[in-house]
Amino acid sequence: MATATQTIRVSFLDDHALVRLGLSRFVEQQPDLVIAGSYGASAEALTGLATSPTDVLVLDYALAPGDLSGSELILALKKKYPALNIIVLTASIDEMHMSACLEAGAAGVAHKKLPLPELMNAIRTIHGGQRFIDFQLSQP
Repeated sequence: MATATQTIRVSFLDDHALVRLGLSRFVEQQPDLVIAGSYGASAEALTGLATSPTDVLVLDYALAPGDLSGSELILALKKKYPALNIIVLTASIDEMHMSACLEAGAAGVAHKKLPLPELMNAIRTIHGGQRFIDFQLSQP
């Protein structure tokens, strides 16, 4: 967890601008979190993270058709930015794909229905070196 003098730099990768904007507005209200970047496509994130140091990337599992997504994107991100903490947000994911994301290097997986205060705590949790698994994902 961040200390009083430590700020967690958060970036977002989601193909929906409205989602990125909503998450950004909530992060701006957190005293220990700051927005480092916001990306609408995987290529933007892969290049943008080089100039926008990020502690935690909140990543949409399924981006626009034709874009790199899921565990393939996580592998590419972790290869280029090995210290990056990634939490995957998803509306629907099966156990096999969730495991693939974690094996690829994601530190957490959460349902998009997760209340925003809990998502902020998930960001803090994975920044602190722990995993975060939203158990809503295992329920129908």
